[in-house]
Amino acid sequence: MPHPSLKTSLDVRRFCHYLFYVAPDQIWISDGYNLILTDTCGVISYQLSDISQSYQVHTVANDGTLFYISKDFHIKKMSKDKKERIELIKLEKSWKPMSVLCSPSTGDLLVGTHKSHTDERNSKGKITRYNSNGQQVQTIQYDNNGELLYKYPGYLSENRNGDIIVSDWHRVVVTNREGEHRFSYRGHSEPRFSPWGNCTDTLSNILVCNMKTKSVHILDRDGHFLLSYLLREGESMVEPHTLSYDERNNLLWIGSYNSTKLRVYKYIDSRE
Repeated sequence: MPHPSLKTSLDVRRFCHYLFYVAPDQIWISDGYNLILTDTCGVISYQLSDISQSYQVHTVANDGTLFYISKDFHIKKMSKDKKERIELIKLEKSWKPMSVLCSPSTGDLLVGTHKSHTDERNSKGKITRYNSNGQQVQTIQYDNNGELLYKYPGYLSENRNGDIIVSDWHRVVVTNREGEHRFSYRGHSEPRFSPWGNCTDTLSNILVCNMKTKSVHILDRDGHFLLSYLLREGESMVEPHTLSYDERNNLLWIGSYNSTKLRVYKYIDSRE
């Protein structure tokens, strides 16, 4: 892989827990307390405070519709004119939502939830798929041996082949669209691996932030670690926390946990 080049940085004046790039000139950002819509010059055009303090608290459909996890831990849908908020999915009280993703291929909503237990070893998570009407159509929770796949499904993305990528606890878990476990990734020659935001690029590579070592890992679609880290600690990034990929321009947007600057990198030639 070629070394990434820093194209630009943007100060949004708040820390970035999760970002979603919306082409051509809009970015939805959550800072843990507010959800804002900004342009690539840092001008804020909309702000919403009815969000939970979850991890991947919002997602955007292909048509620009916003979905988010509200303060009462349900999934809400915002109208395109931003004047109406509709409660689309009412979740079970015992399951706390951590992440939400609108599938770019099907338009379904994937929701990662966590059920805590007094004994941490018995805590568990699951991914639930809902159709556009908010009806549950699939639950992904166990592998073929009946073992739990997730504990804390904090960040989600979907690859071009329909694979579902989940940053969970100390590993990344990947299943196919049918929910069958394909592989898990626990880091590369590192004693400390704590995956946070993840995304995929136009080559179906998987990118994931490791908060422990302040790096961005890059894997192929089958979970093989590629030649080097995309970014290492000290390479113009404080603590990479969330990723979003602009497929039109082959640009990777990175938000940091303790910096108000978004950074934009390019590492794929547009001719590839």
